[in-house]
Amino acid sequence: MGTQKPHHVHLEKRPSVADRRAVDPLHPPVNDVLEFLQERYERGLRNSCLNTARSALSSFIVLEGHTTVGNHPLVQQFSKGIFQTRPAFPCYIR
Repeated sequence: MGTQKPHHVHLEKRPSVADRRAVDPLHPPVNDVLEFLQERYERGLRNSCLNTARSALSSFIVLEGHTTVGNHPLVQQFSKGIFQTRPAFPCYIR
Protein backbone atom coordinates (compact mmCIF):
# COMPACT_ATOMS: atom_id res chain seq x y z
CA MET A 1 0.00 0.00 0.00
CA GLY A 2 2.93 2.35 0.62
CA THR A 3 3.83 2.82 -3.05
CA GLN A 4 0.31 2.70 -4.46
CA LYS A 5 -0.66 6.24 -3.47
CA PRO A 6 2.40 7.99 -5.00
CA HIS A 7 2.06 5.89 -8.17
CA HIS A 8 -1.67 6.55 -8.41
CA VAL A 9 -1.11 10.28 -8.97
CA HIS A 10 1.12 9.68 -12.00
CA LEU A 11 -0.94 6.83 -13.42
CA GLU A 12 -4.00 9.08 -13.56
CA LYS A 13 -2.14 11.50 -15.85
CA ARG A 14 -0.70 8.89 -18.21
CA PRO A 15 -3.89 8.00 -20.14
CA SER A 16 -4.42 11.61 -21.25
CA VAL A 17 -0.99 11.62 -22.88
CA ALA A 18 -1.66 8.29 -24.61
CA ASP A 19 -5.11 9.41 -25.75
CA ARG A 20 -3.74 12.47 -27.54
CA ARG A 21 -1.78 10.26 -29.92
CA ALA A 22 -3.99 7.14 -30.02
CA VAL A 23 -1.14 5.04 -28.63
CA ASP A 24 -1.46 1.66 -26.95
CA PRO A 25 -1.07 2.70 -23.28
CA LEU A 26 0.57 -0.63 -22.31
CA HIS A 27 3.11 -0.69 -25.16
CA PRO A 28 3.85 2.92 -26.13
CA PRO A 29 6.91 4.04 -28.05
CA VAL A 30 9.71 5.19 -25.77
CA ASN A 31 9.33 8.71 -27.18
CA ASP A 32 5.85 8.96 -25.65
CA VAL A 33 7.18 7.89 -22.27
CA LEU A 34 9.95 10.48 -22.50
CA GLU A 35 7.42 13.13 -23.51
CA PHE A 36 5.31 12.30 -20.46
CA LEU A 37 8.32 12.56 -18.15
CA GLN A 38 9.42 15.78 -19.89
CA GLU A 39 5.98 17.31 -19.29
CA ARG A 40 6.26 16.46 -15.58
CA TYR A 41 9.76 17.98 -15.50
CA GLU A 42 8.62 21.19 -17.18
CA ARG A 43 5.86 21.54 -14.58
CA GLY A 44 8.58 21.66 -11.94
CA LEU A 45 8.31 18.21 -10.36
CA ARG A 46 11.25 17.34 -8.14
CA ASN A 47 13.60 14.47 -8.95
CA SER A 48 11.94 12.20 -6.40
CA CYS A 49 8.54 12.79 -8.01
CA LEU A 50 9.95 12.11 -11.47
CA ASN A 51 11.50 8.89 -10.17
CA THR A 52 8.12 7.91 -8.73
CA ALA A 53 6.46 8.60 -12.09
CA ARG A 54 9.09 6.51 -13.89
CA SER A 55 8.60 3.69 -11.39
CA ALA A 56 4.82 3.86 -11.79
CA LEU A 57 5.14 3.54 -15.56
CA SER A 58 7.57 0.64 -15.12
CA SER A 59 4.95 -1.24 -13.15
CA PHE A 60 2.71 -1.79 -16.18
CA ILE A 61 4.42 -0.59 -19.37
CA VAL A 62 6.63 -2.82 -21.49
CA LEU A 63 8.67 -1.08 -24.17
CA GLU A 64 10.11 -2.56 -27.34
CA GLY A 65 12.48 -5.42 -26.71
CA HIS A 66 10.57 -6.36 -23.53
CA THR A 67 12.35 -3.58 -21.63
CA THR A 68 10.79 -1.88 -18.64
CA VAL A 69 10.65 1.91 -18.60
CA GLY A 70 13.33 2.24 -15.92
CA ASN A 71 15.76 -0.05 -17.76
CA HIS A 72 15.49 1.58 -21.18
CA PRO A 73 18.78 3.34 -22.09
CA LEU A 74 17.06 6.54 -23.27
CA VAL A 75 14.99 6.81 -20.09
CA GLN A 76 18.12 6.22 -18.00
CA GLN A 77 19.94 8.94 -19.95
CA PHE A 78 16.98 11.30 -19.49
CA SER A 79 17.00 10.63 -15.73
CA LYS A 80 20.72 11.35 -15.49
CA GLY A 81 20.25 14.59 -17.43
CA ILE A 82 17.45 15.66 -15.10
CA PHE A 83 19.63 15.02 -12.08
CA GLN A 84 22.41 17.12 -13.60
CA THR A 85 20.10 20.06 -14.32
CA ARG A 86 18.43 19.85 -10.92
CA PRO A 87 20.86 18.30 -8.47
CA ALA A 88 19.38 17.03 -5.25
CA PHE A 89 20.34 18.98 -2.17
CA PRO A 90 20.24 17.72 1.39
CA CYS A 91 17.21 18.71 3.44
CA TYR A 92 19.47 20.24 6.04
CA ILE A 93 22.94 21.73 6.08
CA ARG A 94 25.28 21.06 8.99
